[in-house]
Amino acid sequence: MAGRPVEPVDRRTPAGALQTVDRALLVLLAFERTRPDWGVTEIAAEFGWDTSVAQRLLSTLAGRGFLVSDPATRRYRIGPAALRLGRLWERSGSLELLAEPVLQELRAATGDTVLFCLPDSFHMRCVAAVEGEEGPLRYYPLVGELYPAHAGATSKS
Repeated sequence: MAGRPVEPVDRRTPAGALQTVDRALLVLLAFERTRPDWGVTEIAAEFGWDTSVAQRLLSTLAGRGFLVSDPATRRYRIGPAALRLGRLWERSGSLELLAEPVLQELRAATGDTVLFCLPDSFHMRCVAAVEGEEGPLRYYPLVGELYPAHAGATSKS
């Protein structure tokens, strides 16, 4: 599938981590809006694993609902269990609730869209946003979106 390459992810297994769990998480993190589906050989090539390892990881994640498999294309996509966890995190909203008054104050002072982002590997992840009210240039952020940590205002704080 054409598209930009997967964003850099730190692929070193953290000290004390279980390699299989770490690999499963790397697989889940490989899915993104520009790369919504993967095949077994693509995952194996992306991470330098044997295809048998990739197949076992993908089928295990599919068996638990974190991925779904399309039998016609033999490709995998994010499944409902991943959505459930994402929604659970989203609903917890503790950081968003803390940031909201400050974001509203900044928007009132500037009229611009204001984001609250946290580091996420080599990126900054938007965890809360307030859309701007005026100006010739409008931006509509998506909570959960990744931004490059090396560029832009999201990395300046």
